Order: sequence, then structure tokens, then C-alpha cells
Amino acid sequence: HFSHGLLAALAGAALFALGKWASRRPAVVANVAAFALAAGASLSAGFALDLWVQAWAGRIPPGNLISPTFFWLYLAGAGLAASSTAMRLPSMVSGPFLLNALVAVVGLVVDIRYLLVAGPLFLVGVGVHVFLRPSIETARRSPPNLTSG
Repeated sequence: HFSHGLLAALAGAALFALGKWASRRPAVVANVAAFALAAGASLSAGFALDLWVQAWAGRIPPGNLISPTFFWLYLAGAGLAASSTAMRLPSMVSGPFLLNALVAVVGLVVDIRYLLVAGPLFLVGVGVHVFLRPSIETARRSPPNLTSG
């Protein structure tokens, strides 16, 4: 639907603007913003995964998944990129994914298929932490630029 695309584009632009704004703020503000953005990304990704799990279980017609899946995964990707821009600590980006995976694990009590939601969220959380960690270490070792002015 055109309205979903327009909404996703506007939301993505807002997420990127917030990430860029937060990246220029003190570390505490940047990390809180990164955590909030990553939490939104994690919830969006978890929702998209849950839609597919529900379709696989026969609770949602598969034909009803395409547009919502693109919408929620786009928001997840935009939120993840924006949070990665804003953060000073990788755990501020990986933490929400790991916490959301833990919540999905609790859902295993209700339905074993929630493992299909928890697993990818956990892998994204670990992957993001491993991927972002070297960039933080490089930034810490870089000498400050004293020639700009």
C-alpha cells in the first residue's frame, strides 16, 4: 500500500534524524537515545518474525504478510542504523535485542514456536555487539583532531 510506504519513509527519516541528533549530544543522552531506538528496532523485528511464525502455525493467511513484513523490517533496519549512529556503547544497541529475545524465551512456555522469534533476535543482538565493538575500540584509540577550528 502507498500509505504504508509513505509512513515508513517518514518514520525512517525521523529515526535517522533522531540518531544523528543524539550522536552530537553528551554520551548519556546519546546512549539513552540509542537504547530507545534499538528497543523500537527490536520490537519491530520481533513483530515481523512473530507474523511469520503465526502464518506458519496457520493463524494468519500467508498472503497477508508481505506488506506488513516489509514495513516492520524497514522500521527495524532504520531504527538499528539510527541507534548505531547515536550510541557510544555497543550494549545500548545490542541490549534491547537480547532483552526482547529473553521475553520471547519466556513465551516458550505458551508456544515452542517462539524459539523462532527468540533465536534471530538473540543472533542480531550478539552480532550487533560483535560488529560495533571494534568501531568503539578504534574511536577510543584515535588521537583527537586538534587542527580543526
